[in-house]
Amino acid sequence: MSFLDRMSVPLRLALIIASALLGVVVIAAITLLSERAIVFDERKSAVRQTVEIAHNIIVHHHAEATQGRYSMDEAQSRARTAIKTLRYSGDEYFFITDMHPRMVMHPIKPELDGKDLTQSKD
Repeated sequence: MSFLDRMSVPLRLALIIASALLGVVVIAAITLLSERAIVFDERKSAVRQTVEIAHNIIVHHHAEATQGRYSMDEAQSRARTAIKTLRYSGDEYFFITDMHPRMVMHPIKPELDGKDLTQSKD
């Protein structure tokens, strides 16, 4: 006599229902994890594209200065002005720091421009 033959009908039904629920939970978990990965990859791609736009603005102005169309200071000023207006994902923005770190340009808090960020805590 098998294990299932010895079980009562209500117990068998409970086992079937529990197995079905477990299957649904496993499938839902796998689907949610897959969906999370897709959303994360899309967000990463979108951020990469917006950063490439900002980078291309800088490259363009550097090339203009290198070719003598205007001075390097003018190129940096034009690049700062262009990047200051960029927004992505609604209200997200770009800021520029140097390698010190010192704030070169902050579009939301211009009072930070030129400030030393060494002691700043995020």
